[in-house]
Amino acid sequence: AFLSRQEGKVTAMEPLPSIADGIAIKSVGQITFPIIQKHVDEIMTVTDDEIATAILTLIERKRVVAEGAGAAPLAALLKEEATITGSTCVLVICGGNIDVNLIDRIIGQGLAKTGRLARLSITLRDIPGSLAGLCQDVAATRANILHTYHDRTATDIPIGSSKVVMELETSGLDQIKEIGLSYS
Repeated sequence: AFLSRQEGKVTAMEPLPSIADGIAIKSVGQITFPIIQKHVDEIMTVTDDEIATAILTLIERKRVVAEGAGAAPLAALLKEEATITGSTCVLVICGGNIDVNLIDRIIGQGLAKTGRLARLSITLRDIPGSLAGLCQDVAATRANILHTYHDRTATDIPIGSSKVVMELETSGLDQIKEIGLSYS
């Protein structure tokens, strides 16, 4: 619909793969296009990342599970360039046909982007108590250790050392800074 609106006529294009496959179409319909021309003031495009953020926002704030196409209106509203005038704004959020594996990836990436999930990789001296001390240090910051991988035979560390990778649940970027992690 966006391209057709720009061109002023029904225009076809090959859709890109998207988490919003319900609205990833080749062309707007011949019946629908004149209605859009007459009644729609603006069409916004959104990225898969913006849709994923909208899906996560709906889950966290409203306990609503929406598929990609159904969350696209919220994704558009959350964009900085979205301007809503007037006192009432209605978003049609529909469709719960979303794969649970996709929801898992959206939640994991969303938590990582907001700093609520962090990965710590550190080389420790391979002596008794080193791993316990690291766990105590992390616990002192009130971060929750979700997973720990302790490798004494990694080839990229010196003999007498061990490599520890931890996945942590945190309250956000401030807590990550408190732990002493650099986050990018």
